Amino acid sequence: MKIIISNKCIEHMEVHSLDFIVEWRDLIKRAEHILTEEDCIKEIFMIKELDMKTAIGYDKLVKLQDTDGVVYAKRIHRTGYTRFVKNKQAALTDKMVIVLSQNRNNPNAYYLVTAYPGKICCKEPQDPHISTNQELMACLDFWKQHALIFEEESIDTSTIKEECPYEN
Repeated sequence: MKIIISNKCIEHMEVHSLDFIVEWRDLIKRAEHILTEEDCIKEIFMIKELDMKTAIGYDKLVKLQDTDGVVYAKRIHRTGYTRFVKNKQAALTDKMVIVLSQNRNNPNAYYLVTAYPGKICCKEPQDPHISTNQELMACLDFWKQHALIFEEESIDTSTIKEECPYEN
C-alpha cells in the first residue's frame, strides 16, 4: 500500500507534529507496511488504530472528572471548536490512529487525512463528516466526557471561549 501525503495534509499535521516523539512521516512509512500485512486496502475510507510496538508520542485525549474546568478554542488550521482541559498531563503511548482516503485512480494508494498518537475516538461535534443525527448525538455525548489537553502553541488563542459554541 502507498500512502500519499499532500500539502494540505502537511498543513493539517502541523498541530499533531507536537504530539509525536518519533517523526510522523517515518511512522506513516511504517504504517504502509503494517496496513499491507493487515490486508485492509479494499476500504474507501479507513480509520485504523495501529500498535507501533514502541512509544511514538503522547495521547492528549483525557476523560474528564466533574471538577475539571474546560475551555473551547480552534486549533491551528481547523475551522471547528475543540474542547480542552487545563492542568492535565498527556500519557505516553505506542498507539497511533491513522485516517486514510482511497485514491480514486489507484485502489492501492491512499491519501493521509490525519494521524495522531492515541486511540480512536469520536469525531468532534462540528466535524462536517458527521452524517446522521444519531452520530452527532454520540459525538456530543463522547465530548461531554472527554477533552484534549490545553496547549497554547496548538491553538488560535483569539478563539478561546468558556461556553460551549456548538451545543445549541
